[in-house]
Amino acid sequence: LSSFINGNLDYCIQENIIPMAWSPLGGGSINDAEDERNKRINAVANLLAEKYNSTADQVLLAWLLKHPSGILPVLGTAKSERIKTAIEATKINLTREEWFMLWRASTGNEVD
Repeated sequence: LSSFINGNLDYCIQENIIPMAWSPLGGGSINDAEDERNKRINAVANLLAEKYNSTADQVLLAWLLKHPSGILPVLGTAKSERIKTAIEATKINLTREEWFMLWRASTGNEVD
């Protein structure tokens, strides 16, 4: 999340640069059930996935796509099924409240 808070994405917006997120799902590490942060993120992502009739991974990609800088996820896969699944994330339109639910889950902090 450092790029979200260190000014990098603000700079991208200011300079009309479209940022890319390499391996935004961490190569599956987001599913590490031993990590407290991942537990929080997955709890919210699964809740939203149920609402949007999607997968948690799709919700997390939709979260990135919702950022005003226009983040482009770069997926490291050659499997057509995973690519199709990722494309479906573009159909999910998270509300601002839902976006911040995932932000809070990721940071473990309330938004000021």
